[in-house]
Order: sequence, then structure tokens, then C-alpha cells
Amino acid sequence: MRRQLPPSEGLESPVVGSFTWPIRQSPPIPRYATREHDACVLICDEAGKGVRRPKATILLIDDEESVRTVFQVALERAGYRVLTAENGKLGLRLLEHQEVDLILVDIFMPDMDGLEVILRLRESRCASKMIAITGRSGMKNFLDIAKHLGAHDTLMKPFSVQELLDAVSAQLGQPDPASGS
Repeated sequence: MRRQLPPSEGLESPVVGSFTWPIRQSPPIPRYATREHDACVLICDEAGKGVRRPKATILLIDDEESVRTVFQVALERAGYRVLTAENGKLGLRLLEHQEVDLILVDIFMPDMDGLEVILRLRESRCASKMIAITGRSGMKNFLDIAKHLGAHDTLMKPFSVQELLDAVSAQLGQPDPASGS
């Protein structure tokens, strides 16, 4: 009779034939990890000296989950630390506890739109740079209003990942991450 291996903590052990193969359910997450800690920061913090730190911290406020995901992946691959919020209220609440270098904010969102976010941040003398974005056709005038209220730049969806990276690096005064310079 063959003996099955005991399941380890966090491992599931499905039986295949008479042998048990351990399969990890999910990667281990440090106890101190929160939604605000992304994998890049955790790795940098734990690895210590000699590890490349994120270039800057960016807050992305957009109500569309697919947009947040695409932008977050692109920005993290370019070396940025990215925090996300699904509406203006959550974005402002996050800024009470986190300092960021740049804020990407969608104009049209439920609860609190991007124009109100920009206005509140300017009233609070927020030093972070802001890029306003929208995907609604014919809404160029809202991007102009966002600039008038204090956004440093604007982007009209759809735009390429390269256009996003160019706008971000221009606002942060950094070389284009895609060029490797």
C-alpha cells in the first residue's frame, strides 16, 4: 500500500492514481500585504539593497475595471508603482494615506466625477501632477475644463499604451520608459 503525502499549509493535494501531487492554490502573501502594496513594492522591500525601486507612484482613478487593469499592467511593466481606485471618493480617501507622484483620473465616473476630484485636489493644494482622461466622443471640451481646473495634461480614449507612457513620463520629468534611456 502506498502512502499519500500529507497536504502542506496552503496546498491542495488531489489524488492522481495512487500518488498525491501537491498543487499550490495561490502564491503566499505576506501578512502585512494590503491592497495598497503591489507585488513590485513587496519584492523591493523584501529584497533590500541592489534592487531597482519603482520610478514613481501613480494613482489611477477609473470606474472601468478593464481600463484600470490594462493601464496598471502597462505602467507596472514600465517600472511604476500603481494604486487604483474605482471612483473619485475612493481615490480621495486613498490619497489621505498615500503620497503619489501622479494621478490619472477619468472624467466621467459615478459618485464623484473626475472634474470634482481635480477641483478638490487643487483646493487642498495637492502637489501631485494630474492627467485627465475620457473616452466619450465629443467630450473634448470636458478635457479643456479639466485643464483649466488644474490637470497638467489630458488624454482622449482610445489611446495607445505608448501614448500613455509618453504622457506619464513627460509629467514626471523622466525619460520614456519604452526607449530604455
